[in-house]
Amino acid sequence: MKRHLLRLIASGVVLSMFTGCATTDGGRTRAEGTGFGALLGAALGAGAGALIGGKNGALIGAGVGTAVGAGAGYVAGDAVAERKEEYVKTEDELDGKITVVAQYNSDLNVFNDQTATRITELKKEVSELNSKKLTKTAKKEEQRKKRDEINALIHEADQQKITMKNEVIALDKYMKSLNQEQEQDRAKMAKLSQEVTLLKKGIAMLDTQNVQMAKIVKSLSVRK
Repeated sequence: MKRHLLRLIASGVVLSMFTGCATTDGGRTRAEGTGFGALLGAALGAGAGALIGGKNGALIGAGVGTAVGAGAGYVAGDAVAERKEEYVKTEDELDGKITVVAQYNSDLNVFNDQTATRITELKKEVSELNSKKLTKTAKKEEQRKKRDEINALIHEADQQKITMKNEVIALDKYMKSLNQEQEQDRAKMAKLSQEVTLLKKGIAMLDTQNVQMAKIVKSLSVRK
């Protein structure tokens, strides 16, 4: 019965270190482990010493148990601290990536909205240009300038697409590397996945708008 009780105490000490706040300082966790180990070692050593050698045996056992327990406690505390630090790192990294991707989406939405507005304007401008009564040379020059302008917009959108697609590849790889042991992690991973899905939709919009602009460029070759 006593042995079973002591085992429960030891398990409780280790469990209490694991269930502490994830942001607990690693040094503190290691120190606590050492302290708990020393106390537990002293108790176990004293009990064992008393059974073997009475009062003197208890004192000797307590001393030996303190030293051994402190060492074992530090090792246990160190392991716990490493796990806590890794959890905090993962949690912080998730928060950071969610923030970054949300900003990507915000910027890309602005870019796509501006491009959509510009496409509407370009359709009108090109229609008016094609209808202008100009000499063949003058019209060609005007059309060339407009074509260069639109191609520059297409190029800019392509650069955005390449950058964002590379980010999506990296993010997909990152999400696959995560485990889902913690409930909080699962919630944050779901949020990150949602932001990545929105980013993919934004990239698809870039493609759609580039197709529209390419059609406008093609219409510039029509002669009236």
